[in-house]
Amino acid sequence: MRKKLSLDSRLKSYGLSRDDLNFFVSTFVQNRFPYNIKLQECSDWRMRSFYGKPAPLDDNAIAKHLMRKHLVAVFPGTSTSYLVLDIDHSEYLKEILKKILRAFPIPLVIRSSTSQGIHVYYFFDSSISVDKLRELTALKLNAHGIAVRPGYCEVFPQRNRALRLP
Repeated sequence: MRKKLSLDSRLKSYGLSRDDLNFFVSTFVQNRFPYNIKLQECSDWRMRSFYGKPAPLDDNAIAKHLMRKHLVAVFPGTSTSYLVLDIDHSEYLKEILKKILRAFPIPLVIRSSTSQGIHVYYFFDSSISVDKLRELTALKLNAHGIAVRPGYCEVFPQRNRALRLP
C-alpha cells in the first residue's frame, strides 16, 4: 500500500511552505463556500459537492491548485477586498491593458490567464460591496473608453460567477 504524503510534504515538493499557502488563502480566497473545480484541462468546471450539497474549499484543494493538479475558482460572497479586470486574448489586448493602466495605475498583480488573456488585480485595505465595486469600476472604465463586456474586458468579482484563482 502506498503511503500518502502529508500536505506539508506535498507543498515542500513544489517549493511551497504552509506560510505560502496561508498567504495565498488570505490574499485570494475570500469565500470558501461554494467553489468550482476543473480536474483536467479538457474537463468542464463543476461545483464541488459532498452528498449533493456544495462543499467548502479546503487547504488540500488549494494546494493541488497551486501544484497545478487541477484548477479552482471561487465565488466572492457579497463583499470583496480586491478587483480583477479580466482582459481576454485578442488583437486589442495591449491597447486595452494600456487604457486600464491609465484608469487604474498601480496593479499589484498581473498574470496571464489560461486562455492567454490577462487578469489585472487591485487590492484594497477594506472590503467593499461587490455590486458597488462593479458599478463604480464600469463607470470609470467606460469613461476611459473601455467597454465592459464578455470577450473584451470583464469586471470580477461577480456574485454569480466564480473567478479562477491565480
